[in-house]
Amino acid sequence: MTKLKYWDDDGPDNPGIYLEWIDHFNAQGKRRVYGRGEIFPFSYGQTDFNMTIWRDRDRKMFVRFWSSDDDIDWRAFTIIGMLDTDISGSKMSGDWIPYCLRSAYDEWITDEW
Repeated sequence: MTKLKYWDDDGPDNPGIYLEWIDHFNAQGKRRVYGRGEIFPFSYGQTDFNMTIWRDRDRKMFVRFWSSDDDIDWRAFTIIGMLDTDISGSKMSGDWIPYCLRSAYDEWITDEW
């Protein structure tokens, strides 16, 4: 798969970690763990794509893909098989983000762009 976004590394590829789609995301009671965004300039303006990762009080992990552009559909998932205690290294470097999440983010941008 050709990567749309630049990542410093490929991230852990653990088959025990996968994404489960959720139909509603609410950040209330959750803590933001990581965020990143991409901006694509166009002749008529620019489009942004963002990913934020959150943890709840039970240490479960959630991710939300969103954009400030109303025409772009958001997506939200629970990260199954990963707790916030599984984050190793620097939280903000993103080297701990699993491959399945990186792929889903790239696919979302490709689908919407």
